Amino acid sequence: MEEVAATRLKRQINVMIVDDSSVMRGIWRRIINAQPDFSVILNAENGKEALSLISTKPVDVIILDVEMPEMDGLTALPLLLKAKPDVKIIVASALTNQGSRTALQALTLGASDFIEKKSASGAFETVGRQLVEKIRALVAKDFAEADARSERPPLPQAKPMHLEHVPQVLAIGSSTGGPNALVTVLKGLPRHFHSPILLVQHMPAFFITALAERLT
Repeated sequence: MEEVAATRLKRQINVMIVDDSSVMRGIWRRIINAQPDFSVILNAENGKEALSLISTKPVDVIILDVEMPEMDGLTALPLLLKAKPDVKIIVASALTNQGSRTALQALTLGASDFIEKKSASGAFETVGRQLVEKIRALVAKDFAEADARSERPPLPQAKPMHLEHVPQVLAIGSSTGGPNALVTVLKGLPRHFHSPILLVQHMPAFFITALAERLT
């Protein structure tokens, strides 16, 4: 696969591939290693093996299949994030097409993004470019923020906010990671909280109905 034209990041992006198909692992590895600043440093055949390996090397991004023996991707996803909270997970499966409930479930469980596997001739050229773009977009922001934090003095510790009165309206805005965070926030509200709640979630329109059903 030809290298995707893009600005190289200052640091190498370390990628872990989790897929039970040796063919798919080979395809993803070829796509990733074609980039001068990308490197596949770990491979796993299922979620259980991925969990045993995640702490052995500094992984930035995980490409995670859904349907796998021993432990499937959706089961492994929150466990991988628990083991390494800062890792970015892109779920890659034939089941994660736009608008699918599997894709929404993956995002709700904490996936940063998803991509659909396509078996049609020539399709992986396009999928490969999309995958590289997604990885760069996810990691570049993290790298930039990490560099900025290392160059500035630590911020003073914030004092907890005390509300004397229940707000008339609670407004929540969220983007990447939002579906998972919204579930946590809403479950944490007291049962006597009756104020209207306005949610603004940055996501494709075709996910909204499924997200509303899940939150309900």
